Amino acid sequence: MQNTKIVMPKLGQAMTEGVVVRWHCKNGERVTAGELLVTVETDKATYDLEATASGTLHVVVQEGEEVPIHTVIGEIGDAPVQADTTSALPPAEPVVQQRIASRPRRVLASPKAKRLAAERGIDLSTLTPSSADGVISAADVEQAAENAVAQQQSATATRPGSAPTRTERERRPLTGIRKASARRVQAAWQTIPHIVQMIEVDAGALQTVRERLKADIAGLTLNDLILHAAARVLAGLPDLNATVENEELILYDGVDIGFAVDSPRGLLVPVIRGADGLSIAQLAKDRQRLVEVARAGQLQPADMGQASLTVSNLGMFGIRAGTPVINLGEPILVFVGAVEERPVVRNGQIIARPMLTLSIAYDHRVADGVAASRLSQGLKEALENLGSESFSEVSNPQPPTPRRPWTNGKSAQCLLASDMPFGCGATLMSGALTSRRATAERIPARTR
Repeated sequence: MQNTKIVMPKLGQAMTEGVVVRWHCKNGERVTAGELLVTVETDKATYDLEATASGTLHVVVQEGEEVPIHTVIGEIGDAPVQADTTSALPPAEPVVQQRIASRPRRVLASPKAKRLAAERGIDLSTLTPSSADGVISAADVEQAAENAVAQQQSATATRPGSAPTRTERERRPLTGIRKASARRVQAAWQTIPHIVQMIEVDAGALQTVRERLKADIAGLTLNDLILHAAARVLAGLPDLNATVENEELILYDGVDIGFAVDSPRGLLVPVIRGADGLSIAQLAKDRQRLVEVARAGQLQPADMGQASLTVSNLGMFGIRAGTPVINLGEPILVFVGAVEERPVVRNGQIIARPMLTLSIAYDHRVADGVAASRLSQGLKEALENLGSESFSEVSNPQPPTPRRPWTNGKSAQCLLASDMPFGCGATLMSGALTSRRATAERIPARTR
């Protein structure tokens, strides 16, 4: 009787490999179907897998090892373990793979990338595209050229008589979340044209409202109020709730807000879905739940990715401002600096006020400078004008303000002050964005 194979499952659309974190039973022990068997880690979270059969456990992949999806990591049964059990391919796939390998590989590259490759003598077939569309860009070619120069310089430095090099202490392979994060940050920086706007915010109202509400809302933080304000402001600027895919500007319904969480496994960004329709109390509760599961390594795929906007707060470390990198597949990242006493001029007098700096990065393909400034200024005004009337929904949450349709003519339609959250009084000129929006044939809702 054949053994039951335990394979590295595919637990997300983009998952390509996983790490065996812990075997909960020892090699050679008897296990029972339904018993907790192994914990695996993907680029987003950790998952517990149960035994699907009863029998003797044969561990194939040891703890800490990273393997591709579909790799057999263990077997359950009394038969000997087969020698080829670590194959990462299902039984029927080798023939298909062999056929594919016999065909010449088609290389997709931009015209500029092809020209640069020819000039610098780089074989395009040896390059891996950094963009999601699989097309090699000029930046990929330039990076390959820089790597070649660095390797040549490194080889020269190790020759006898050359200058001494730095002594390596240790090399740690990137795995799991850290590996995925490094890959995604590099791709985001290479593919998203960033613009960063910095704006000063008087945090007096923010601190006052938190003091007033924290007795009724357990664990309420300043960041909860910022997340709530950002969701409401972005809901009033629907043309910024978008991403660029190929030649389309894709706009989304609902505002999903991400926030950065430091965990033992690296930086994670859980997402609060439908944040624009939540009260402060509901948002704070959801944020606390996501922080707990993130630090426990139990985030689910639905808890991460595809945020309308992400907030990263390093104010507790005294950082005043930064130049954040936008998460891949998102249009905006708000970096929140420290609240600190600073001299400001009010009514001709210099006084000390609690101030913080927002450093907001935008995808320039989604927002030009003027459109971006509407959100920057709107968020500043929202935070500086927090009042009791703004938080009546704490006990009685109201649905987000309905969005007005945009005109297709040349004249831009503006959002009235009454449509903006917290009485921001901001208006949005939609001319350039409306023309770009016309290229999109679909307005999907984000994954819930």
